[in-house]
Amino acid sequence: MALKLLLIFQLCIWAIFSLIAPQAYAQTENDSDDIIDLGVIYVEESYFESDEIIDSPTSFAIVLDPQELSRQSITLSDALDSLPGVSIRSFGGLGSLSTISIRGAGSENVLVLLDGVPLNPTGGSVDISDIPLDSLERIEIIRGGEGAIYGGGAVGGIIKLTSKSIFDDANFSARLTAGSFDTLTTGLTWRENNNVLHFDFAGSSGNFSFHNDNGTVFDQSDDFPDTRENNEFASFDFRFGHLWELPDSRLVNFSVEWFRDRKGIPGITTLPSPHASQSNTRTYMQGTYSDADFHNGNLSLVVSWLRQSRNFVDEFGESTGVPIYSSQNHNRYESRAEWSGPGFTTSDILTTGATIFRETLDTELNNPSRNTFALWLRDELYMHSGGVISGAVRYDNVGGDSILSPEIGIKYPISSTWTVQSNFGLDFRSPSFEELYRNEGFVIGNPDLSNERTLSFDLGLVHTVNDLRLEAVYFNNQTKDLIDYLLISGFRWKPFNIGRMRSSGLEFSMDWLIANDLELRGNYTRTRAIDTSGDSSRSGMPIVGQPSSDIFTELRWKPDPWEVFINWERQGSSPVTSSGSKFLPPTESAGFGLGYNFDNGVSMMFEMKNLFDSDIYDVRGFPLPGRSYFLTINGEY
Repeated sequence: MALKLLLIFQLCIWAIFSLIAPQAYAQTENDSDDIIDLGVIYVEESYFESDEIIDSPTSFAIVLDPQELSRQSITLSDALDSLPGVSIRSFGGLGSLSTISIRGAGSENVLVLLDGVPLNPTGGSVDISDIPLDSLERIEIIRGGEGAIYGGGAVGGIIKLTSKSIFDDANFSARLTAGSFDTLTTGLTWRENNNVLHFDFAGSSGNFSFHNDNGTVFDQSDDFPDTRENNEFASFDFRFGHLWELPDSRLVNFSVEWFRDRKGIPGITTLPSPHASQSNTRTYMQGTYSDADFHNGNLSLVVSWLRQSRNFVDEFGESTGVPIYSSQNHNRYESRAEWSGPGFTTSDILTTGATIFRETLDTELNNPSRNTFALWLRDELYMHSGGVISGAVRYDNVGGDSILSPEIGIKYPISSTWTVQSNFGLDFRSPSFEELYRNEGFVIGNPDLSNERTLSFDLGLVHTVNDLRLEAVYFNNQTKDLIDYLLISGFRWKPFNIGRMRSSGLEFSMDWLIANDLELRGNYTRTRAIDTSGDSSRSGMPIVGQPSSDIFTELRWKPDPWEVFINWERQGSSPVTSSGSKFLPPTESAGFGLGYNFDNGVSMMFEMKNLFDSDIYDVRGFPLPGRSYFLTINGEY
């Protein structure tokens, strides 16, 4: 009922805008220049390059600058975890499995794109720890459903990652981090003559001490100090790119990446697995042709191939009781074309595109494959007042199933300092190959699964005055045909489309440049993700792993050439079981950093993480590292 009222409210806003829009057209028609006013985009020397993303002008989005982030000992998981509406689920220390949740949506419902190519393996989730931060040029985070543009899996939001770009001028940069747990990471980037070459290495022994309650939270008599073992990891990343500049503003770009890591799988505290391990490999090739003046717009043609391999070994059966040797190879072949340019008037931008891709899985699951064909169309009207009205629709044919994803969005300045934004859309997620075809004894697949469908809505206000920016957003996502596993006989589980869930909440964020060298930023997220399937045994119960609240704040002082920061984060309680019988208590952690910038382009930063050595845990109760120390040196020439 609440969502219906919100939809009626949004339709009322649209009715008001329908009266405003003709005035915008009339004012534009009197202009002699066919220029679309995109408003002012503020770019400051901060983590946040801009609060506005032209690809999604009505969405609630943030752009991060990896170059600024890499001045610290920070991973992509760390950077994303400090943002409103975003929750990182880590299963150990540095380099361990880390998945992302946005607005209560599971990791399989967050689409992660690398240079426009989805990293989600055949409908599954992405391990964020397998993406080196230093290899990136730009990070865009879009909160809310974006299925009308990006297709399946873009339910909770989008993480758009852009690899380091190519410069005409010579440029060399290097980064070195060393610290606790025998951690050592290095990154080298060389750019010259339309070439880019990047190397990245990271490694850590990973073992750390923690307080083990022996699985009995309320009985302290059996508690003891313990060590989290088999938490080591090592990774290597290589990327090469070349750009050919052709006449008439045409470009051809080719890039190739190879990434590999190996990490220990320590298991749960009451059932450790000191010998289990997993190795992951990613091979990625992409060729792009772009014409910036094709029929007065920009044409982009992309061909790509992505292969992701995973090998899990538990030779002593420490995790399940029986030895396991598992190997999977995910392949994705894609051809994509997109054109963006002037639309039906001089005040709108039209984007249209098509793609066809094939996904395959080489494993014991009978080597399944799936073909997808998609078409999309989006139109954005930029009003003279600075407002934007955006409408989009996408058609997907996934393995023979036809799916339509519409979306509408509004952004309108109600005064010189206040802006209202709202988005409404229908998104989907196709079942993963594991859900469709898995057959591993205790768990079997279901080839009759249907697509999950999610109705998403958000409404927010943004206040910008001088050097202060405030944002408040309400969101509500309702999912039907949710894929859930049921016990069918004995100990065998099988997935069915029997679930429903609702995730709603509030996001507040602030970015305040108090003085030229002093910045305060912070955010607070309140999320209520519950089961609404109607089953009396679980209806109304919270979704496992989703913290009820999250608050983050950071104060950064940069009196040249020094830099000092302190941050603090508190996560509320989160359920461990779907019945709501067990919750993890709230956790708190703080961090401190002191840096110095030399005149020759070299910077140095010393950091302490988990400053007060608090006992902190991930969403399943796995311990996370205590107080740790790191030193990072950066140089650019």
